[in-house]
Amino acid sequence: ANIDDGIDRLNRYYTCCILLAATTIVSLKQYAGSPIDCWCPGNFAPSHVDYANSICWVNGTYFAPFEEAIPRDIKLRSFVLYYQWIPFLLVGQAVTFFSPYILWQFCLKNLGINLFAIVNVKDDNFDYHRSEKERSTAASYCKQIVGYLKRCYRWLVRCSRCFIINPLSDKLSFLYLTTKLIYLCNVMLNIVIVDSLLVKKLFSSTFSNHSKINFNINEFSDVFQLDPSRFPKVTLCDFLIRQQINVHRYTVQCVLPINLINEKVFIFLLAWFFFLFSLTTTNFLNWLARLWFVFCQANSIHQRLKSADRFNNLSRQMTSKFVRDYLKRDGLLVMDLISLNANDQDLVTEILFHLW
Repeated sequence: ANIDDGIDRLNRYYTCCILLAATTIVSLKQYAGSPIDCWCPGNFAPSHVDYANSICWVNGTYFAPFEEAIPRDIKLRSFVLYYQWIPFLLVGQAVTFFSPYILWQFCLKNLGINLFAIVNVKDDNFDYHRSEKERSTAASYCKQIVGYLKRCYRWLVRCSRCFIINPLSDKLSFLYLTTKLIYLCNVMLNIVIVDSLLVKKLFSSTFSNHSKINFNINEFSDVFQLDPSRFPKVTLCDFLIRQQINVHRYTVQCVLPINLINEKVFIFLLAWFFFLFSLTTTNFLNWLARLWFVFCQANSIHQRLKSADRFNNLSRQMTSKFVRDYLKRDGLLVMDLISLNANDQDLVTEILFHLW
């Protein structure tokens, strides 16, 4: 079982898989294929051509549009030096998406709450159609979980008596919301990174320059225009060759097939990150509302307790008091995580009954 929800897994697992798959594609072309091919003079031997390709790949190339002259000043040339490091960048992005989950697990261990053991309840052991002996075994295991939760709450109450404001009662919920906020900030950071490598002026001063309402469609479409100098397909390369006492300078034109793959990969990643940002934002606001407004979940807890058929006179006021004064935000979070990761919803009802 997991100790998070589907949107968290979309960030830490599926996005990491996409980034690692992109890393594999780019690395195969870069290290097993031919990432650069330079058009060399006719007097170059095959070994000279291989040397030109290697030195242009290592030292980098610069972009100059065909309709413009080659700048004589080196400082005015638009050098492209980062495409060699794209696989490492993709791996780094995958690490940033998995890091919040590692932080979440590390903080849980320091809190002394084995949430994984609580959520990892084997719902196939809790089947009402089984024998009474098997059901009693599952119930005893359920009581062990409830006992663990009770010990946690007693420890929280005992420690919080020293404070006027209880800083410990909602620490698990605060940690979970903080983790989700880190996921959200991480997606925003990766959007900015991909934008800086791909899009011409998505987050530039375009909107500030055209802050009036009456800007036309062409100006708006220019915002999403790709910059050809970011991943150029055709570049120039300067290198020197020493022949005894003479030093010859060569300028060759190179084609970068690797940049065709890089550009398509980052276009897909930019679209994926925007999609992920919308889902993560909605999910964060949803969990913030569920854990902040505790009374909103009192109705669902009331329905679960009534479905157990063990209460004769269960009022909504009693359920609200149980949720507000005993379960609190941390208890509701644990119940929600069990409900999300367990197929048998009767398991949550049984735990709530023992907590009651």
